[in-house]
Amino acid sequence: MAIRLGRMHDSNLPAVQLSTFEVFAVAAPGLVERFSPVDTLVVLESMPTLGHGRVPEMTVTDPAGTEHIYQPKPGTTAIVADNSATLRAFALTGQGVAILPQWLIQEDLDAGRLQRLLPDYRFAQQGVYALYPDTRHLPLKVRAFIDFMKGWG
Repeated sequence: MAIRLGRMHDSNLPAVQLSTFEVFAVAAPGLVERFSPVDTLVVLESMPTLGHGRVPEMTVTDPAGTEHIYQPKPGTTAIVADNSATLRAFALTGQGVAILPQWLIQEDLDAGRLQRLLPDYRFAQQGVYALYPDTRHLPLKVRAFIDFMKGWG
């Protein structure tokens, strides 16, 4: 069994959604000051971006409830990584805007090391999934673990 965070687009394994989490657009205060005011998706998309290698674009809903695709402008991607903790580290040093899970950056937001951008916009919720092999009989210990995690999350 494996635990996967994010969206399930490309897996042919059976999966059970255990929970969901929010993601926010964040940047270091110094970077925000350079582009201030960051009050529209157009401004956000023009800022230096820290991209996630498996997430080239994301759905975002504006305050009026209209859905958009967040897709930074060509040439604005400063760094691409395949790890949210790495993107957080680059965001903290002012290298660009990152879309990161709330659970990873909440302490940075509270301490003022990162600022949430466009707080009235909502990026698509991400999921926490348990994936397991497609077998005829799911082992009892796998089923028990999935049930435990669903109850815990």
